[in-house]
Amino acid sequence: PSAPLYSHAIFDNVDQMTPIGASTNATVVSNTINPLPLVSVATSNRDMVIGAITAGESGTYTAQNGFTLGLTQSMTNPPGSTALGIGYKTANGSGETVSMLFNTANGSWINRQAGLAIVLKVVN
Repeated sequence: PSAPLYSHAIFDNVDQMTPIGASTNATVVSNTINPLPLVSVATSNRDMVIGAITAGESGTYTAQNGFTLGLTQSMTNPPGSTALGIGYKTANGSGETVSMLFNTANGSWINRQAGLAIVLKVVN
C-alpha cells in the first residue's frame, strides 16, 4: 500500500539483558488459511507474548486463545489495501499460540497474511 499503518507500545519489567525469548513467524499468500497458522512459543511465568498479523486487504482482526486485542486497523488506499491486528497475553509458563482471526471486508477471500509472535521476558 502507499500509506503504512503503525503501532507502538511501552513495556516495563522486561529483562534488559535478554529481552526477547522465543519467537516465530509465518507468511501465507493467496487465499490464506484463517487464522494465520503460527506455532506455539515457549514462555516462562509472567512473560508477555505479543502477536502482530497483517493482511493484504482491508478488514479487522479478532484476538483468540485468550489474547487481548491491543489494536486493529485497516486502510484502503488505491492501488492497495491493508489491515493490522496486534494481540497480547501474560503467559503462565506453558506454550502460547498467537491466533488472530481476520474479518475481511471483501467477502471470504483473503489475499495474503504475514505474522509474528515474540515473547518479552519478565525480570526475575
